[in-house]
Amino acid sequence: MSRWIGMLGALSIAACGGGSSQSAPAVPPASAAPVEPLAPAEAEAATPPVDPAPAPPTAAAAGRPTTEWLIAPGRVGTLELGKRMPDRFTASKDLEAHYVARYVADAQPLEGFDYDDPPLTIALASGPFTDYVARGGTDEPQLRKLRGKASKAARRGALVKRILVRGPGPATEAGIGVGSKLDALRAAYPDLRVDPLPPTLGNDECVASTRTVPQVSFVFASCKQAEGGAPVNRIDVWMDEE
Repeated sequence: MSRWIGMLGALSIAACGGGSSQSAPAVPPASAAPVEPLAPAEAEAATPPVDPAPAPPTAAAAGRPTTEWLIAPGRVGTLELGKRMPDRFTASKDLEAHYVARYVADAQPLEGFDYDDPPLTIALASGPFTDYVARGGTDEPQLRKLRGKASKAARRGALVKRILVRGPGPATEAGIGVGSKLDALRAAYPDLRVDPLPPTLGNDECVASTRTVPQVSFVFASCKQAEGGAPVNRIDVWMDEE
């Protein structure tokens, strides 16, 4: 989709000149020796090199994240918990095709929209599947029947409940994202806490958290694998009341 880079244009310079048609051409003195033109190779060597203009400093060189999808407490880029989805997502003609719904953990409903660019899932606080479960429903979601209703709910302003970052790109101010390793997290956040937890979506039995970035969890397949060098495979941004 999600929530980026400018390019410098080239400048072309043209020179033109003229003179009065009545001016007599300059004639060299008879005693002057004829001037022979330089050979192409000699002319090139005689021309002083021009240093290219320095490239503008990159965001990384300036010490800032290079991604516009900054992961911070309660938000990922333009996505914010407790607010409606930004228009860049809801205006998509194929919004229905991004719809997902399923049970997670102890039969809790999760519904929202999956995207590849940026690689994240936007979970809604309410929608047709969530409402169905709230009324006591237990059947598996019938996506074909729910897509249209969920898309209308999102466009009407259904609120974002959780953001799941599923791939590289979005990152914290310290540059931590999916693919980062435990050593990098500990270096960035000295108060990092690592805990095992029951599986929710699968391949997510360990979570790391820090007071520096509250409401954000760095998810690993398992704590043993994390200690062995396995990378973060998901980052969850969630609301305090959950």
